[in-house]
Order: sequence, then structure tokens, then C-alpha cells
Amino acid sequence: MKTNYCENYFKELSANDPQRLIDIIKLKDMPPHLLTYAAEYVGWVSDPKYQSEIILTLSDLLNHESKVVREGAMIGLDCIMMNYKLKN
Repeated sequence: MKTNYCENYFKELSANDPQRLIDIIKLKDMPPHLLTYAAEYVGWVSDPKYQSEIILTLSDLLNHESKVVREGAMIGLDCIMMNYKLKN
């Protein structure tokens, strides 16, 4: 299990390398509290080319065994919806 991830790294990836962040989340190879941060920050990605994959990735986390990860997925999905509402 890789544990040298941190919240700031996920924030940086959401702005500069969204695909890498998505790929990291799909691995689920980190403690739940870090997976939660990753799920929240991936919801900040506003580039439409990633939206479908992000929604699918976060939807998969809604079935995670950890409540905190499920909560992070909900927050990430909420961010996507808020961005959508602001644009339309």
C-alpha cells in the first residue's frame, strides 16, 4: 500500500494531471482517509473530457467499505454538480 500521498498532492493533480488522479483513485491503494481526499479533489476537475470517467470512478467508491470514503465520493460528486450548475 502506497502511503506517501497527501492532500496537497491530490490538489495539485486535480489542477495539473487529472488523469493521474483518476488512475490513483481506481487503484484504491491507500488508507481510507487519503482516498477520501483524492475523491474530493477529483470532483474539482472542471475539464469536461474527464467528467464521465470521474463520475464512474466516484460512483464506484459509493460502495466502498469505509464510510469516510463513501462520504468523500459524495463530496466529489457534489462538486461536479455545483460546477455544472455554475456553468449552466
